[in-house]
Amino acid sequence: MLWSFGISMWKSCEMNKNKAPMIALFGPDGSGKSTVAELIAKRCKEIGVRSIRMHWRPGFLPYRKSSSQVGENRFTNPHSTNTRGCIKSFLVFLYIAIDFIAGYYFLIQPRLWNGDIVIYERYYYDIIIDQKRYGVRVPLALRTFITKFIPIPDTIILLDALGDIMRKRKGELTLAEIERQRLMMKKYLSRFDGFNIVDVGDSSPNEVADIIFQIAMR
Repeated sequence: MLWSFGISMWKSCEMNKNKAPMIALFGPDGSGKSTVAELIAKRCKEIGVRSIRMHWRPGFLPYRKSSSQVGENRFTNPHSTNTRGCIKSFLVFLYIAIDFIAGYYFLIQPRLWNGDIVIYERYYYDIIIDQKRYGVRVPLALRTFITKFIPIPDTIILLDALGDIMRKRKGELTLAEIERQRLMMKKYLSRFDGFNIVDVGDSSPNEVADIIFQIAMR
């Protein structure tokens, strides 16, 4: 039954050429992802377009109750999460990857067909940039290989500014780590067609949201 439902959705996807866009926002802590995502959702509401905001993964596979505190620490102190051992890291990583794949086809894609704009703060690719945030230790080759099966967002935005600017906004990460993430994000995300860099150093959050909204709605 589940297989039949998946085939039905795939056929509908082939026939439907007017899906709403899926937007993924990236940037080190302090780049303003949450603020900008909220403003984009507000723009959508103003023009009568539905939107849904996603934090990290879709949640098709549930989060464990015991990990709620870990989830809170991930945002207030992102590198405080203890890194799991090799076997547990692999299992947790596999769980995350399945959630992104299944979550797209069973949760996200139906919303896109329905005309809802989906706004991700981070996305699967974030675990390639900073796996320590998620408490796993998996070879980069494996994390990169899995991207072959992860649906690609229509619009991928890197919110970028000088490292010291972002560190002043949020001091959870060291300046060296912020700069490392900036460099790796630019290098990795630039391979995707929908990639854009938006300067958040000299622009207000409202200006940034307007720029991204225009890019996504082209």
